[in-house]
Amino acid sequence: MRYILVDWLVEVATMKDFSSQTLHVTVGCVDRYLALRSVPKARLQLLGIACMVVCTRYISKEILTIREAVWLTDNTYKYEDLVRMMGEVVSVLEGKIRSPTLLDYGEVLLSLLPLERRSSHLFSYVCELSLLYSALTTPPPAKLACAALLLTRALHHYGPVWPTLLKDYTGFTKEDL
Repeated sequence: MRYILVDWLVEVATMKDFSSQTLHVTVGCVDRYLALRSVPKARLQLLGIACMVVCTRYISKEILTIREAVWLTDNTYKYEDLVRMMGEVVSVLEGKIRSPTLLDYGEVLLSLLPLERRSSHLFSYVCELSLLYSALTTPPPAKLACAALLLTRALHHYGPVWPTLLKDYTGFTKEDL
């Protein structure tokens, strides 16, 4: 069910032209909320869109209005339902909407050791794909970013695949990842 929800959130973010960062923070909020509270299957979409509304107001130039969000759910939920869920999300997450994402760590890694444009796009793609798989919510985002970079460097035949510089700065060895 999480896969279906995240896939739908990707569609909404694409349709509204939200940044990857907005999408990553939204999915992060969903995952952190689900780690703390159980949500019935029928209200999972409500949780997802509530997180997106909150996150766009927090980090995006363009916001997702509550009325628009209700419309995006095919009017499955009422305006009041969405407002209530938004309040619950903020309350359960104790106001900590923005936590470091895979993209944040990726940006730091790429500033240390930049990639060619083509490789940079592959790295971004791997990061986007990681959102879909709930098993990838377990490792910390810093480790996931390093693993995505390692995979990108290996697929594009960078040598060495995991240079000493990255090992020294991240604390991760190739074997760790």
